[in-house]
Amino acid sequence: MRKRITDTSVQSYREIRETLGDRQRQVYDLIQRHPNRTDRELASIAGVNDPNQIRPRRTELTDKGLIAEGGRRRCTVTGKVAKTWRITRHEQLKLDLEVSVLRGWL
Repeated sequence: MRKRITDTSVQSYREIRETLGDRQRQVYDLIQRHPNRTDRELASIAGVNDPNQIRPRRTELTDKGLIAEGGRRRCTVTGKVAKTWRITRHEQLKLDLEVSVLRGWL
């Protein structure tokens, strides 16, 4: 079943993405590709040693409502229980929309 999506919804999504800085977009894309990972796991995936290179942008994305806590679990890097991060459900719907538009499904 196809979802009916308006051109204004697509435009709104594109405008939000354009407001992100380069580093914010990199962290957003990292979390999108690797959901439910801890800061240390994300830093490891990104090839950086210090998760403080990820955290400031992650915090900004959280404040914008683009990502949210995904839960808590044992980190594979530290072995300690830590928060995980995911894009918000609303953001996931917009991403699905964008993919559908780019593929010509809508």
